[in-house]
Amino acid sequence: RFEGGTVNLMGVVALHAAVKHINQTGIEVIERKGKTFLAACKKRLTEEQIPFIDHDEQGNIISLRVVKPAQLCDALKKQQVYTKPVKDVLRISFSHTSSLADFEGMLKHVKSWVKEHPMKSPCTETTVVSAGGLGLRLD
Repeated sequence: RFEGGTVNLMGVVALHAAVKHINQTGIEVIERKGKTFLAACKKRLTEEQIPFIDHDEQGNIISLRVVKPAQLCDALKKQQVYTKPVKDVLRISFSHTSSLADFEGMLKHVKSWVKEHPMKSPCTETTVVSAGGLGLRLD
């Protein structure tokens, strides 16, 4: 119970590299890039009429409202796009190093999926949920 055990050396090295990268780039720059990228992604999803959950204060995750999110996740994985199905949504996460070109590539596949797998009650507008989960608004 009190033995030293093996130190997670790779974890220590990875943590050091991550902190070094954050310090070199600057947390403000990372935050600004994330917010700018998030806004651009939301704009494109809205233009393509792909429903997503929108929070007032949101990190670098977008949840898409699609039919069969687990199957879409598998289809995207074949295109080397890694997402996560959670209940009835498909979660997409990104970082400050993500590019709009990558997002557009993923969006092409999502658009095709939505066309082939329409929702039972089609939503042609963006689904927006407030951060507290109170109030659903269709724009």
